[in-house]
Amino acid sequence: MKKITLLLTEIANLLTSDSMRWQFLTRINLLLAFMTTLYGTGFYLYTHDLRGLVPNLIEALLFIIIATINQFRLHFMAAHLTVLVSNLTIVYYSALLGSIVEVHLLVIFYVGLAFYLFRDNITHCAISVSITAFAWICCEVTYYLEWVHPIEISRDHLFATRWLAIPFILILDILMISLHIYIIWRQLKSRTQKFAESSHELRNAFQLILSIIEKERRDGHNSPQMDEIYRSALFVRQLVTSELDTAKIEAGQEDQITLHSVEIKPFLDSIVAQNRFLAADKNVTIDYSCKMPTYILTDQPAIIKIVNNLLSNAIKFTPIGSTVSVQIFYSEERWQINVTDQGPGIDQTLLPKIYAPYVSKGGSLEGTGLGLFITRKLVRQLRGSISLTPFDGGTKATIILPLKIGTPPNAHSPIWDRQPLGGKTVLIIEDNEMMLTLTGRFMEQAGAATLLARDALVGYELAQRHIPDAIILDLETSDKISGPAAIRMFKSYVPLQKVPIIVLTGATMKETLAQATNAGAAKCFSKPLPYSDVLIFMRDLFPKNAAIES
Repeated sequence: MKKITLLLTEIANLLTSDSMRWQFLTRINLLLAFMTTLYGTGFYLYTHDLRGLVPNLIEALLFIIIATINQFRLHFMAAHLTVLVSNLTIVYYSALLGSIVEVHLLVIFYVGLAFYLFRDNITHCAISVSITAFAWICCEVTYYLEWVHPIEISRDHLFATRWLAIPFILILDILMISLHIYIIWRQLKSRTQKFAESSHELRNAFQLILSIIEKERRDGHNSPQMDEIYRSALFVRQLVTSELDTAKIEAGQEDQITLHSVEIKPFLDSIVAQNRFLAADKNVTIDYSCKMPTYILTDQPAIIKIVNNLLSNAIKFTPIGSTVSVQIFYSEERWQINVTDQGPGIDQTLLPKIYAPYVSKGGSLEGTGLGLFITRKLVRQLRGSISLTPFDGGTKATIILPLKIGTPPNAHSPIWDRQPLGGKTVLIIEDNEMMLTLTGRFMEQAGAATLLARDALVGYELAQRHIPDAIILDLETSDKISGPAAIRMFKSYVPLQKVPIIVLTGATMKETLAQATNAGAAKCFSKPLPYSDVLIFMRDLFPKNAAIES
């Protein structure tokens, strides 16, 4: 099956390339010559009427001549002659057979052929489509006015003639429709791939900025300027992430929900704390209360996006100097997030379409209108509900989610209060030198010895010599070997087969992440991501270290 898929992909690559477009025209003419000869012969053998054989043989000869003309690089002439000869034949058979055979259904094939052959030339495309349209009109006028008396054949011959022709018509129509569908799919996939590649660079840039700032703040180097940079980076990262998430959702490649036990209050506190920086820019106060069980089962990335989007909207549309209220609480079977702003409310005319992408409740240039679209998608994936209640003096957003109580992990003290990776060696492979250095410092702060490489092949040599306890791999780190291939390379070496490989990636395509997981990655983290999340995952890989330090 895989070989068939690769073959079809190769054929599609050929068909969509400019050099093969005219070779396709030659093959189509030869195919039409074969099909018309076959049909004409079958028609004659069944009806013994030369009116169906001779024109078909002449048409087949003309298609062979057109194919020859095309080989002499007279491409546009050959294309127009193909359309002209074919449509003359359609008009002839529509007059000869009347409504017995729906020959004018070939309009689908010839219009599609015109758009394929002349996709770069509007004038030639319009001429070709006009010829086909004129031929179709001639067919209809001939049917209606009965200028030509159709051939008279028996009922049995009628259906035989009909079903002899229809398979040829359907084959050509399906061929052309499939070709155009595949071309569109290829273009969309290509754009998605380019978007994924550019997102990798964007995520790297924001990861670098935020990592440096977070390290400086942890080291106690704070200043108003540092806070302003941090606010701006968070705001732009949120915009970029919203665009990337929307692209994934619209492409049907959204991330899957995975439930883990989370110490929920500190987790929510940190999200709100980040948004306080954004709120401070407008002198907006966040009135926050949280009453939740210690641990619940939920998807951390989804909750981050949901709360960030609700708070971002509230801060954006509430007046300067006002208050945004955030209330989080639970009952027996559900937990609830209420975010209330003091903004202008939502126009009633916008309510029916407020969750559509690029619809902004305030019409502000600040808003992308993506937040609620993404939020509703995530809430539904978590099997919850979302509602917006406008009132005089603001809007209240309510999220209701099912409550599942979690259990504490083996070690759950703050990741930076100790060195959970003490005595371990971590190999880090990253092509960006600054990111490589920063990641190394984070791992060293967690107690690990580090091996650094800017290329997967160099990293593989280091791994063979030193056998690390874990490998952190940037999935897009090498031009010489793909990320999944690099993972398989590491796993092929017996001493490294049980070494966990943690992937950091800017890729947004579900297929890319799936390839990494299938190749043997223990975990995939999308950029930008706080390194503390990576360390928490790595701490759980080595529970004995955590137990010893406890």
